[in-house]
Amino acid sequence: MSVELLAEHRRRWSAIDRLVDTPVIPEAPGNGRTLKHSDGYAVARRLDRRPDEYVALWSSLREYRCDARIRNPEAIADLLSEWIGGLPEPDDDDTELTFNWPGRDVAVIPLLIDYGFRPKATVAIRRTSPPVATPPSDGIVIRELAAEHADAAVDLWREVIDWDNRFLRHPRRPDAVKHLRAEVERFTAKPGTAWVAEVGGAVVGLLVQSVGADSEWIQPLVEPAPVGYLNCLVTTAGHRGGGVGAALVDRAHRTLADSAVPYNTLHYNALNPLSGPFWNRAGYRPLWTNWSRPWRASTTR
Repeated sequence: MSVELLAEHRRRWSAIDRLVDTPVIPEAPGNGRTLKHSDGYAVARRLDRRPDEYVALWSSLREYRCDARIRNPEAIADLLSEWIGGLPEPDDDDTELTFNWPGRDVAVIPLLIDYGFRPKATVAIRRTSPPVATPPSDGIVIRELAAEHADAAVDLWREVIDWDNRFLRHPRRPDAVKHLRAEVERFTAKPGTAWVAEVGGAVVGLLVQSVGADSEWIQPLVEPAPVGYLNCLVTTAGHRGGGVGAALVDRAHRTLADSAVPYNTLHYNALNPLSGPFWNRAGYRPLWTNWSRPWRASTTR
């Protein structure tokens, strides 16, 4: 892509959403290809995962991914057509096509829908500001995550992954508990990054928050720096709607307000009917959308 075309692409995205950054697209790997168009270009690649990898908890084992940079939205249709037309026929049911794009670029949405894509996940962002101090609802106690909470925290984190996979349609993966326990232990050792909510002495909610080096991986998507990343929020099914999640988020936001991190980010499941309204009330708004299309042996182009 020419320097001029890339500059036009960046100006276009900045005009649509000033908080969106333009990540560098790596060169096409050996299993990928570069797609060229007069108004843009795209890099297509294949990502393969093992069932026992951590990222496979919320991803397909084979992902065909396309990243595009354009000056004209109409170029997307031609790039998608060339990309999908060159893919091998699906031979299993654990493969998907993915395409990441800024959520406010509505000109591209009809084109993605025409090619069978649907929203999978939303990257949302919130400007850090001290929340209005609101004490937790009666009976809710917020505590820092500690070693004695480990089993309950792992169960809760597994619960939210199972809930999300109602919509993502990924199978349960082996070693999920092992990976989640390692994450719980890692954040237990980092004071001020994770909390549990208790009701009647029972752990009913969990929030895990990353800052610093732990959230650098998402920085290329966001113009302001540095940013935090909220890894996990879950309230067990029997206590949803009672203020548990709001109390945990309030604690995390108050901690962030003291840490000089100007923005916080998170992912939520785009098809989960509970997520979008909750995070909007908490002050978050969409920044990026991860679009996905199942690429299964049981489907056709």
